[in-house]
Amino acid sequence: MNLTGTPTRILIDTRIWGLAFKRVLYRSDHPSLLLAEKADEFLRKALLDSIVLLSGQLVAEIYHVLTARGTKMPRGKASKLIDDLLTSENTEFRTTDLRIVKQALKLSTQTGFHIWDFLLVLPFKGEVDKIYTMDPHFRDCKELQIAPIKNPLGVWKVEGKKE
Repeated sequence: MNLTGTPTRILIDTRIWGLAFKRVLYRSDHPSLLLAEKADEFLRKALLDSIVLLSGQLVAEIYHVLTARGTKMPRGKASKLIDDLLTSENTEFRTTDLRIVKQALKLSTQTGFHIWDFLLVLPFKGEVDKIYTMDPHFRDCKELQIAPIKNPLGVWKVEGKKE
């Protein structure tokens, strides 16, 4: 909750979702297990009193990370997790319109940062209270900082690198 007593509107980046959802797949000797446990604990607390913001880009990234990167989750299980998230009372989904795509393309061209990151956040510009990420692009690119950036896991890693 924020100071006005209304739920905090948060955007949680792909890697945090991926780690938390894959936690159950990791054996005790998996190198990402401790980070996944930390991500899972963070998500459980964050989802209690926040509105979770999801763009189409974010949903696509989460599904891809779960089913095609590192330790792979069965597609049906990944689809069910995402569907549960999308239909949750405290989730707000936003599509990306042509104006946002053009803005993301322009910002990516100007900054050299991935267009994907802009497509993830721009649908919520002016409507998000906090962005939770471990992607250093958000720390390093002022155009991605449409809200305060928090790293709940304390490790900065770019998506696509080792789990």
